[in-house]
Amino acid sequence: MGAGLFLPAGTPDWPRAAQFLVVYGVVVCLAVVVMARGAPGGLEARLAAPAAASQPSGDRVATTA
Repeated sequence: MGAGLFLPAGTPDWPRAAQFLVVYGVVVCLAVVVMARGAPGGLEARLAAPAAASQPSGDRVATTA
């Protein structure tokens, strides 16, 4: 994600992009904690190899995308 922001800009000196990446990272970490507590089976299926047999088909499509 960082490369997608900073490479087209041509400079790493972009404070708003850095702030976005920090906020995004915090949100992702919180989402993983919520998933681990609320639906550990779902988290395990999502962290398995892409297109794992135990994943529902909708999850496989989302993981691939």
